Amino acid sequence: MKKIRLMAALLLCLTMLCGCGTLLERQYSVVQPHSQKFWEAGSSGVLRAEDYPEIVNGILTLVSAHSEQGMIRVYMPEKTVVEAEALLEQACLEVQTETPAGAFMVDYLSYTVTEETAFWEAELSLGYRRTAEQYAAVVNVTSSAAVPDMVRSAVEEGKEELALRISYLTETEETLLAQLQALEMQYTGESGTWTAEFYPDSGENRIVEIFFQSLE
Repeated sequence: MKKIRLMAALLLCLTMLCGCGTLLERQYSVVQPHSQKFWEAGSSGVLRAEDYPEIVNGILTLVSAHSEQGMIRVYMPEKTVVEAEALLEQACLEVQTETPAGAFMVDYLSYTVTEETAFWEAELSLGYRRTAEQYAAVVNVTSSAAVPDMVRSAVEEGKEELALRISYLTETEETLLAQLQALEMQYTGESGTWTAEFYPDSGENRIVEIFFQSLE
């Protein structure tokens, strides 16, 4: 996560972007908590996965429902328990650091793996730094071109913060921050009182959280 003072946005962004490689280029599925595709037939509350991407989507299903506990039954019997645990660790890390919902919402993920005959089960515990209501308040926009208008509306309505999920970040991060700085000057006559955070740290599909007053 990055908290960036808009007054020094361009310099800070260029510094942070230098040397950063592209993270996983997967387009994460938009999952629904009760989608039959992800739930095990005949087993109430158990998610089903047959490969690594489905494990990630299973965890995202739990996150989208703000679930504190969950079970994923994984049909990859060729994996040993040690390999399964490594796979779960990778999937949990990916969700928490590389997906908008996970980076924005999740405080921690923990799990235990149990081996069965034809599958193995992962029991997960999830902790959150945002409430379900805060996540539900995130506004979806198709591209970052909509951000200035959304910011104007939020400020004129007297809101203190705004969270936007941008499906396609068309501008560079420093360009978006420069736009926010210009709007800040327009509405407040000063800079450095608005801040912005990006979840995750890179990628085209991200949540941008904007605070319209200094957090200090």
